[in-house]
Amino acid sequence: MNYLAISLLFLLFSCGSINTHYQSDIHLLTNYLKKGYAGADFLPKDQFTNVLDKLAEVDQSLSNNEFCKRIAIILDELVDGHIRVWNKDGACIDQDRFIGSVGDNDGATHNPDKIYSLRKINEKRDISVLSIRNFPSPNDARWNGIKPTIKEAMKSDVLIFDLRGNSGGDSGIAKAIARWLINDSIQHNKKKIYRKNTAESWMMYRNNIELIRARVSKKEIDISYFDEEFNEIDESIKASQFRDAPLYLVKEFESPDITKTNFNGKIYVLVDRGCGSTCEHTIELLRFHPSTELVGENSAGLIHFGQMGVVKLPKSGVFVSLSTQFFEGFKPGFYEKSGYPPDIKTPKNKDALVHVLEIIRSK
Repeated sequence: MNYLAISLLFLLFSCGSINTHYQSDIHLLTNYLKKGYAGADFLPKDQFTNVLDKLAEVDQSLSNNEFCKRIAIILDELVDGHIRVWNKDGACIDQDRFIGSVGDNDGATHNPDKIYSLRKINEKRDISVLSIRNFPSPNDARWNGIKPTIKEAMKSDVLIFDLRGNSGGDSGIAKAIARWLINDSIQHNKKKIYRKNTAESWMMYRNNIELIRARVSKKEIDISYFDEEFNEIDESIKASQFRDAPLYLVKEFESPDITKTNFNGKIYVLVDRGCGSTCEHTIELLRFHPSTELVGENSAGLIHFGQMGVVKLPKSGVFVSLSTQFFEGFKPGFYEKSGYPPDIKTPKNKDALVHVLEIIRSK
């Protein structure tokens, strides 16, 4: 099926009125799970098959919100923390597992209008607290000044990255920060990336970028950089339909050389259950530095899947967000949904920044 046919099919499905008969929604979702979702090839086959079987048995007489919740509960059985299901009323199941319990991000308290901020604390040692609240595109104007800010922070003996509550975004700036801080040998935070290369996968991804552009446009900032991304996605959709197109586009990266680092001080990274996806990519990048320690609680566990796509189920109006990539990390093990454990655990309901400052003072 070519790109035009897929687009027409998507529009056709999108024209239905909302009612209580969801068979076409289930069919559409199942198709995208099989053909567009990266987890179909990397999760245990019995787990994936069981989920498909349960979707096929969903009660057709459910109310809209009940249908949304039922879909969310079934998909939550997949060990992929990135999956989201929502409708016009919001998320269809409770997302409390992504709420931290070790204090708020320092930037949210001192610079709530900024995506990043730097605060100096003069204790026994010169300390910089660099708070990063989310990771928009590197082209976003809100990153203006980030490089000199990092350079200023690197003058301190101790650098504390506060990533609490950071739900992720684009990893471009995170990689740049790691290179400034460590060295240019850092290629990527992942050892291997498997990007699903089907028309369905690229269409889902395009839908997600559309939603992001609509959200960013409300902030009255330049969004022209999205045009180039849409052109690249459209070219990828076409290329994926050639007969010899691989099912996955695979990239592999070398581990960095950390014989010499640009910053020779101590690094602490404050993390909580709200730190997920690109936030966890940033943990991986900062951990290349030999002096880095995590402080707080387990991160969210959105680690091995990413580059999200979105499917809209037209009859019900339900949106489903699915991963189009699988990541193999440099750190052995599978951490999806469990998250990265801290090196220094902060007692529940104690502020992680207070905790790490106490540790610094005691040395």
